[in-house]
Amino acid sequence: SSPRDAHWIATGSTLRCNCVNDVLLLLKSSDFVSHDLYQPYEGCVDVNEKGYSPSDSHPKRTEDRSSGLVNTSYELVLRRWYHLQPAMEFRCFVRDNELIGISQRHHDMFFETLLPIQAELKARIETFYADNILLKFPDPSYVFDVYLGPRTVRLIDFNPFGPLTDSLMFDWQELSDPHRETQDSTELRIIMAPKGVRQSTLSYARVPREIVDMSADGKMEGFTEMCEVMRKKELEGGDAGESDSEGASDEGGPDTEAER
Repeated sequence: SSPRDAHWIATGSTLRCNCVNDVLLLLKSSDFVSHDLYQPYEGCVDVNEKGYSPSDSHPKRTEDRSSGLVNTSYELVLRRWYHLQPAMEFRCFVRDNELIGISQRHHDMFFETLLPIQAELKARIETFYADNILLKFPDPSYVFDVYLGPRTVRLIDFNPFGPLTDSLMFDWQELSDPHRETQDSTELRIIMAPKGVRQSTLSYARVPREIVDMSADGKMEGFTEMCEVMRKKELEGGDAGESDSEGASDEGGPDTEAER
């Protein structure tokens, strides 16, 4: 995974790296990278259940049926940095070799320029998929990201077709529904008005995990009350200390005057 959830901690709040320290900072600060290191095959089906040997389809990993994953080889991939227009990034969902949905990649932004060119956007992506990806990817269901330039469509990334991949403006229940009608055309979803902007799914990464967990469990009110009680105690302790200091100063007043 790309450490997109850690971009806020980097210089300029981007993934652009100018030295090895920039790379290490992003990797160490990313929950996405931690997940790939400790749970790289979460949600995957054991190939043994399909009658294949793990060594046949995954030569770089070894598995033990009782203890699970015991060894994995990792690769660090660095890409050349390009300045991309967020409005022209899209996520595409393929189920059983059929392109069923296209979503605006940055659903926390409204791009008015996309409204009049929706048909063109969908046609370009469908053509790119049919010419370059259809029946060429080893799995029948997957997710891929593209960037639409002025004259070309560029493939950015592939992701698994499942809940571990952000569904953006769709949800996985509808994407996985076998009865969902997709015969007519691929559905394109973009933000149609400023009020339709959604919160970024990466916003949680900017606060401590404990705060996120408490918010999810409805414990934030209790945490706030506890902080308020502690603050009052500190204030009361401070007032008491100031009173003691004032008393000591008053008692020492005459001596001070006498010395003068």
